[in-house]
Amino acid sequence: MIRHKTVFVIGAGGSCAYDFPSGQQLLSDAKVSRTKDIQKETRNFYPDSRVEVFRAALADSQSDSIDSLLEYRDDCEHLGRLYIAARILRAEHASSLVTNKPLGWLGYLFQRMDDGCTSIADFEQNPVTFVTYNYDRVIEAKISGGLRARYLTRESNADERIRQFWAGRPVIHLHGSLGPLGLVPFGAVQGNHVIDDAIANMVERASGDIKIVHQADGATDEFKRARAALSEAERVVFLGFSFGRANVDRLDFGCIARSATTFCSRYGMTQAEVNVQIIEPFRKADRPAPQPTPEIGDDCLATLRRYVDQLVSRY
Repeated sequence: MIRHKTVFVIGAGGSCAYDFPSGQQLLSDAKVSRTKDIQKETRNFYPDSRVEVFRAALADSQSDSIDSLLEYRDDCEHLGRLYIAARILRAEHASSLVTNKPLGWLGYLFQRMDDGCTSIADFEQNPVTFVTYNYDRVIEAKISGGLRARYLTRESNADERIRQFWAGRPVIHLHGSLGPLGLVPFGAVQGNHVIDDAIANMVERASGDIKIVHQADGATDEFKRARAALSEAERVVFLGFSFGRANVDRLDFGCIARSATTFCSRYGMTQAEVNVQIIEPFRKADRPAPQPTPEIGDDCLATLRRYVDQLVSRY
């Protein structure tokens, strides 16, 4: 189990590990989408003329993500949120169908958290908080699935216990999400609906809680809760986080407890980029710099495995 109060801060890389599209990938895909393709994804919510305005903005965009493009385009924001929601719901559905791939970082973390547990009540004793910048609900879905698979026949009220688990310790989605799993099913599918019909039924509801960059201004309740968790943490682990300036400034590294030990993945980052994007913000916040993994190819799973001895206690 995890004994230390631990906050996992999850960036886009945490979801990309499960084949979810990044903001940059969403932008690239939208740029090459035809009007009718976008209308299909967004439930034919807007006429051709409005979709063409959106496509023109996409074509000229020099932003690094679809979120950044939408930040100052009020005329495209709602259509853009519908597009994002539809694509991520589709990715959630695809993720739920894959059963033959390695478990990934969430599976590894679940095993470490569940080690020594004999019930969901035991699992609840892990003092873990998830803070994510991602809209998808893969964290909730994977951990809930693991708990259900392991304890369903052992506990007659397993589903209710799982619901209570997330009610008491919800994942903090700093930029919003597609909605609670009880309101918007993972991957949109509920009952026997095919995926296209399911997305058509759920896309408007799923898009409602998505916050574009300027809406997640650091003053929301989610950011306040995240800072409170960081101020009490003994361990802070950044996974798949690119340390973009806006995200760093809004989270405020100065709220991290001085006594906390901090780790981070560095997938694809050179040492020079580590110095600028990771070390410098912590120095500016007057906090000890985190321990980035030594290898440029270390992803979320490699980071957890490399520092597992400082996160987990078996006895």
